[in-house]
Amino acid sequence: MTEGNNSEKIRLRCHFSSIFESLWKFWAVIAIALFNQIDTIIDIARDMKSSGIRQALAQGGIWGLAVVLAVTAAVLLFQLLRWRKTWVTLDGNLIIIERNTLNRIHNTIAVENLSAVNVERNLFERIVGTARIKMDTNSMTTADETDVSLVFREDKAIAFRQAVISRMNQVKGTATEENLSEDIRPETIPENIVKSGTGFSYGAWDMVKHSFYSVSIFNLLVVISGIVGSVWYRTSEYYEPGALLEHAGAVIPILLIFVSAAYGLVKKYITYYNFSVYRDGDDLHLRYGLLKLKSYTIPVDKISALQILQPTLSRIFKKYQAKIVTVGVGDDSTELSNLTMALSQEEMMRRLEVLIPEFMGESIMSDVIAEDRRGIAVRAVKSVKWIILIGGTAAAVTTWTDVHGWIAALCACALLGFIILLYVLSHVSAGWKTGEKALVLMQGCFAKNWTVCRYDKIQMINLIAHPAARSMGIKRGVVMMLQMAAEIPYMKDEEAEEIAAAVL
Repeated sequence: MTEGNNSEKIRLRCHFSSIFESLWKFWAVIAIALFNQIDTIIDIARDMKSSGIRQALAQGGIWGLAVVLAVTAAVLLFQLLRWRKTWVTLDGNLIIIERNTLNRIHNTIAVENLSAVNVERNLFERIVGTARIKMDTNSMTTADETDVSLVFREDKAIAFRQAVISRMNQVKGTATEENLSEDIRPETIPENIVKSGTGFSYGAWDMVKHSFYSVSIFNLLVVISGIVGSVWYRTSEYYEPGALLEHAGAVIPILLIFVSAAYGLVKKYITYYNFSVYRDGDDLHLRYGLLKLKSYTIPVDKISALQILQPTLSRIFKKYQAKIVTVGVGDDSTELSNLTMALSQEEMMRRLEVLIPEFMGESIMSDVIAEDRRGIAVRAVKSVKWIILIGGTAAAVTTWTDVHGWIAALCACALLGFIILLYVLSHVSAGWKTGEKALVLMQGCFAKNWTVCRYDKIQMINLIAHPAARSMGIKRGVVMMLQMAAEIPYMKDEEAEEIAAAVL
């Protein structure tokens, strides 16, 4: 196969290791089943210790093991036959996936319908020298999942990916050599990109800062509380070396919550490790990951929207991060769509001008029209249902339990106050503006974000009028795109109709 020959037919079979990657799901089910029977397993282990292995097997233990091994062999044989009968063919501008088992499958995908061709490598794949190709199409029904996932030997995966992207660019009429000349290993960045200044890499300290600015406030408070509580307990006059073991049943759940929250603080660092992004021709390339290397190639014309995000801590420290909305990125929790880490507004905008200038003509964060003031009145009307529900619950708790009325009332007021605070914050953060090519929407509560929705990528727009809003002459709406929805804040009826007309 030559890179420049876009008419050559390529026929491949997935790497043999994909059989074992599928087998782990079966063993995961077995592990869960064994965990649910942990008491029985402990009893069997004790019997083996007292009576010997032969006696335990004679009592029937061998049959459970035999069944597990037999089912494992059957699953392995099924995966082997499935692997032998499955072929992937790149023929012209068509990708054909055929499986000639009893249940025959013959799927054909035109390259012009592909929105992303990505590469990822987990630890197992890096050990055995393979890479996974993940392809997504412009389909609304499968926008939240990967359409095609294939495992090849690393060199074949890179060559196959380059051939597919080359033919995608040929269909679009762009120069394939410029986009693919140095697109090599997923974890590397072409040297010419580094020198040209069209790409950006982030170091370890950038990852640490981004992880902090993006972390959940709840996780941060739990970790801080756990550290403070541990220090207090250690230095307390009531501290006894054996006391912790005596109360292990109560301490372990708290410890698990603390560990889970602490993991949330480091997870982003592990996921974003060695993050880099660069623009090459009409494509964006994203690369990151420590335990699982990921490499995305995203055609700019497939991007539906640009998001500017301010999580709660970022909002406090005046930091911003940019993400894109496109099919093929963000399908699962390990896929990220960031274009920048947490940066100042000026630095973020400077980098976006290099990466996606197509979206930067809308003055994203300036001249945004605030939500109509009558929107807070509609929210006040909506809060009545919460007053009734919370008040009724508090009265029921006081009547049917021993909880004092003042405690129930205090809890009810605190909960209702929090709900009202959310309504107020959502009103303050809401806004909108119409540009020449895109609709800018602003929303949030404790966090805040701006969404730039390209008119030609909007699938549908729904305008909604609550009875109270209808009486005030305002309405809100929802913009639907291939992979996300964005809320339109309360505005005058004529303004909402203008937005609908601009979208249509």
